Amino acid sequence: ILANGGNGSTPSWAGGGGSGGSLWIDCGTLSGAGSIRADGGNGAAWSGGPKGGGGGGGRIAIYTCDQQLPLSNFLANGGSGFQAGQPGTIFFGSGSIRITEQPVDVSLLPGESFSLQVEAVTDQPNQQLSYQWRKQDAAGEFVPLIDGQGGGRYSGVNTPMLTVIDAVCSDGSIYDCLVMDDCGSFPSIPVTVYVEIFADLNKDGIIDADDFFLFLQFFADGDPRADINGDGIIDADDFFDYLVLFAEGCP
Repeated sequence: ILANGGNGSTPSWAGGGGSGGSLWIDCGTLSGAGSIRADGGNGAAWSGGPKGGGGGGGRIAIYTCDQQLPLSNFLANGGSGFQAGQPGTIFFGSGSIRITEQPVDVSLLPGESFSLQVEAVTDQPNQQLSYQWRKQDAAGEFVPLIDGQGGGRYSGVNTPMLTVIDAVCSDGSIYDCLVMDDCGSFPSIPVTVYVEIFADLNKDGIIDADDFFLFLQFFADGDPRADINGDGIIDADDFFDYLVLFAEGCP
């Protein structure tokens, strides 16, 4: 089973290799003698210069409770080239867990609370499932949450329901839940928690000059959206309140 990236070509330059693809296999028993690969493609050589860069390895996820295929038969290598591609990832998890209710995206204001919930079952007899909620960090990796995190605002991190009170801007992220039994683990779908940034008037997730000029337009037009303090009057107080929000990013 292959999801390899293509090799680079050389019509008149050194082409880079393509990245490996993704494979998801969910089965009862996995056995045999063949390979399951998501290798990056190799960079192509050019007669007048060096090879192109190698493609990165892809991602392989195997969910089974009866793994008989040798581990050496799973490969997600980076391709060769002027710069070799980075290896991909290979993950083994439980093939007996079924998630029956996935968490859903949440949008809220700072200071409000939110919950994420998952429901799952397992085919393993006499099993009690365990749970681990995770939050994506700046590098894109899912990091396990800890009860009491965020100054005691996080709870239920090892239960089917995660609760976060008094949300702040940094709570806005992507979350998932890893559900586990004796066979292994199975992740929920990733969901997004969006903590609304008051100064982000165009709702693109970034506070920048576009938001500032949009506020100036609202202010000049007497648009209710320029009434930052909510007193029903658009005046200098709203102007200076918006400057504070713009500078702080999030109250």
